[in-house]
Amino acid sequence: MPSLFSAVGNKTIEERTAMAEDYHARLEENAWVLADMKANGVDLSKERIIDFAHVFNNKAAAQSFVDAVVARGLVAEFDLKDSGEYDVIVSLRLKPNLNEITVHESDLGKLARSFHGHADGWGFINDDNVGSH
Repeated sequence: MPSLFSAVGNKTIEERTAMAEDYHARLEENAWVLADMKANGVDLSKERIIDFAHVFNNKAAAQSFVDAVVARGLVAEFDLKDSGEYDVIVSLRLKPNLNEITVHESDLGKLARSFHGHADGWGFINDDNVGSH
């Protein structure tokens, strides 16, 4: 997937500033989340399936986003939420590190906005203790 910064070339100063501010806000929040996970014993050196959530108001927009994500070679699926909105989950296998999560979250969030949706966070199942007693 192209990084957030590979798409900057044709942007105005205002668009570049907004992209940088969005990236830095996400970077700060993700740093806090990852530090909290580590403090709670989550092994961040282990590769995992990380789910990036996105919300859309209608099925057509959600499907268009899924199609765009799949065209990039990624895995995505969507479901209708109780609220009537559509929740699209994009799953990536990677080690949970600050920069990589933030770049993917920013890139996918930008793509979601192009279909009138928005990013709604990320997470993964901590299966470190599965099978242990």
